[in-house]
Amino acid sequence: MSAERKRLKNYFAGSKVKTVKQQTRSFFSWMPTAIVLWAFGVIFAIAAVVCLLDARQAAHGYTDSFYAPTLALIGDTQHAARWFLRGAFADASVAALCILGWYLMRRRLSATLALGGIAVMAAAYIICHRSLIYLFRGASIEYWFDLVLELPFLIYAIIYAYRECRKAAA
Repeated sequence: MSAERKRLKNYFAGSKVKTVKQQTRSFFSWMPTAIVLWAFGVIFAIAAVVCLLDARQAAHGYTDSFYAPTLALIGDTQHAARWFLRGAFADASVAALCILGWYLMRRRLSATLALGGIAVMAAAYIICHRSLIYLFRGASIEYWFDLVLELPFLIYAIIYAYRECRKAAA
């Protein structure tokens, strides 16, 4: 009977309910990063098109009253058109860099994660540079909102790329 008991003991010992080890989930994950990069890509692409339309209107001498405070700093309509074209180029660059960052990061290799993070850093630099230049030139305080609302999301994507790059390299 002791052999039978040992056999049963070994049988039931192997079928015990095993507890699943809880894995700590990181705050930084792929899905929010992908959503942020795509959302910024689309938003800045739309902003680039709007800036091109505004540049066309400013070149023809028509300026909307919404832009009057900022355009008063610029002066004539040729400068306003040039200002809108620079804004369109900057917005298109940020859109392209955000989508490029998404494209590179989704492969989840160490090198592509690093390059995707660098692309997002370049987009963050363009946003910071443009906002600070406009603030130093005396534009309205609304350019602080660009820094406060956009940079935390891009920094989130950069930190995600850095952490995943370190994991992939290990």
